[in-house]
Amino acid sequence: MTLQGGRFCINSIAIVGGGPSGIAAAKYLLAENHYSKIKIFEQRASVGGVWNHTGTRGSKVYEDCRSANRYDPSFIPSPMYDGLESNIPLSIMQYSDFPFLKDTPLLPDWQTILHYLKEYAKDTEHIISFQQRVLDVRPEPLDGSEKWLLTSLDLVSKAETREVYDAVVVANGRYVVPYVPIVIVGYSSSGTDIGAQIESVSQSPILVSQKSAGNVSPGAAVLAGKELLPEIEEFLVVDRAIRFSNG
Repeated sequence: MTLQGGRFCINSIAIVGGGPSGIAAAKYLLAENHYSKIKIFEQRASVGGVWNHTGTRGSKVYEDCRSANRYDPSFIPSPMYDGLESNIPLSIMQYSDFPFLKDTPLLPDWQTILHYLKEYAKDTEHIISFQQRVLDVRPEPLDGSEKWLLTSLDLVSKAETREVYDAVVVANGRYVVPYVPIVIVGYSSSGTDIGAQIESVSQSPILVSQKSAGNVSPGAAVLAGKELLPEIEEFLVVDRAIRFSNG
C-alpha cells in the first residue's frame, strides 16, 4: 500500500471470510470498478459463515456434513441449532440494497437467512476461493511501500499459498472458534431461546447467569427448571468451573 499525492494507492484486496460482512464488503468493492484484484478466502464450502448449520454430533445433519467434508479432518462446526430464529426483525437484518421476500416472517429462521445470504452473494461467487483457511496475515514491506503477506491453507490439497495484497478486510466473524457451553450467560432474547431449546435434553436445573434482571421478565413458565445466578466473576479453566460474584 503506497501513498501517492496524499491518497492511499490500493489495487489488490483480500477479504477473509465469506459470511455476511465479507460478502457485503466484496459487493461494494466490486461496485467501485477500480481494483485489479479482489479475492475472498472462505474456509467452508459455501458462503454464509456461521449460518451454515452442521448440526450436533451424532445428528443426521452433522454426519451428512462430516461425510461431505471427509477431505477435511478439521471439520468446521457451526453454532447454529435446530429451531434457531433471528432475534431482530428482518427489516433491520437485511441489506439496504437487497430486501427479503415479501412473505418472509418478521423473525426468519436460519434456513431462510442462509438462502438469503446465498442469493445476495451470487454476484461475488467468481472471486471466492472456498475451502481456503487463512493462517497468517502480516505486514510485508515491498518496493518502498507496506503491503500485506497472506498465508492460506487449501483444506483439500493441504497446500499452503502466500500472496501479497495492498489491503486486507478481516471479516472472519466472532464465533469461528467453538466453545463447549457450561452455563447460559444472559437471559434476554437469545438466552431465553437457547434455554427453551436445550431444556428437553439437559439436566435440571439449567444455570442462567444474569448481570442484571432486565426490563422485561420472561415469566414463570420460561423460568421453570432454571437457576438464576449473578454475573460471572471468574472462569476456572483447570477445574472446568465458574465462580459467580456471590462466591
